[in-house]
Amino acid sequence: MISLKRNLVLLILFSIDAKGDHHHHSEEILALVGRTAILNYTIGDTNSEFTITWILNDGRKMQHNPNRNFEKKEGKFKSVITNDKSVAELHIANVDFADAGKYDCSVVFYSAGRSLIYSWMLNAQGPPRIQMSPFLVENEPASSECCVQFAFAMEMSGIDIAWKMNIETLQTQTLVPGEEEISPVTMETLCSNITLNLHRQHHGHMLQCIILNSLNASAYVTLNVTNLEHVDVIVGSLYNPSDVVTVGKNENINITCLCHGYKIPKILLQRRNMGDIWINTTMKAYPVKQNITMTSQTFVYNSTDYGIFRCKAYNNIGLSAESKEFQIKEHGK
Repeated sequence: MISLKRNLVLLILFSIDAKGDHHHHSEEILALVGRTAILNYTIGDTNSEFTITWILNDGRKMQHNPNRNFEKKEGKFKSVITNDKSVAELHIANVDFADAGKYDCSVVFYSAGRSLIYSWMLNAQGPPRIQMSPFLVENEPASSECCVQFAFAMEMSGIDIAWKMNIETLQTQTLVPGEEEISPVTMETLCSNITLNLHRQHHGHMLQCIILNSLNASAYVTLNVTNLEHVDVIVGSLYNPSDVVTVGKNENINITCLCHGYKIPKILLQRRNMGDIWINTTMKAYPVKQNITMTSQTFVYNSTDYGIFRCKAYNNIGLSAESKEFQIKEHGK
C-alpha cells in the first residue's frame, strides 16, 4: 500500500569550516488543515548555551533565546523549548494550505560556534468531503464521490482512499498526483468515486471514505434508501381482515395503516366511490409514527360512513402502494 510517508528521511550532511561542525537533518511532515502541527527537534546537547532561529515557509525568521524564556509566540506560531533545553518545538496553530512548505530550525551554540540545522517539508491535507444524492432508491445505481485537497511541498507518490460500508471494505483506490513541478508548493484535489446498487437492508448504514495515510482522516454519509415494500392494515383488532368487518351504529373503531419502507410522508385512508375511483376520507387521524423501517398512522372510523376502504401510501419520490381492500358494514344489516 502506498501512503504518505511521515517517517524521518535520513539526510545527514557533514561539513567542516572555520566555525566548526554543521549537521543538517530533514524530515517530511503531513498536517491536517484546521489542526495544530508540531515540528519537533531533539537538540541533545544540554550543557552548552544556544539560541534557536526558526525560518518559516515564507522566509520570515523567528528567534528564540531559552535563557530569557522557554516559550515565544508570534501570531499562529509558537516556539517551545523544554525546561532541560533538550527539545525544541514549533507549534503551528490552525494549519491551512498556506502553511505548507519548507521550515528550518537553526541551533547555534555560543561556546564552540557549532551549529545544527534541521529542516521539515510540511504538506497540508484538507478534511475529506463526501457527496451523495439525498434521494437513494433501492435497486437503482447510486454514486458517491470523496475528494480531498492537498498542498504539496514535495513530490508525493500515490494516495490511497478506502471506501467502507459500516465495517466492510468495498474498494480501495490509489490516486496519483499530477506531474506538475513543485515550486514551491502545489495545490491539488484528488477524488475517488464509487457506484453502489443499494437495497433496503442498506438503509441506515454508514458509507465512509478514509484517506489511508498517517492522518487516517475520514468522512461519511448515512444511507437513506427510499423504498416502499407493502402496506398492511389493522381494523379494530383484525390484521388485514379477509371478511367483512361489522360495526355497531354510532360505534367508532381505529383503522391503522402500516406502511413498510422509507421515507413515507403521506398516508391516506380511501373509500371506493364507484368502479375504480377512490376518494380520500376526512376521518380524524392521529399523528404519524415513523421508525427506520415502517411508518404508521391511525384513523378514527365514523360508523356513518360504510363501504369498501383501503390504505394508500406515497414515498418521497412519488412511488405508491396500497393495502388489501376491506369492507365495513353496519352490524345486523
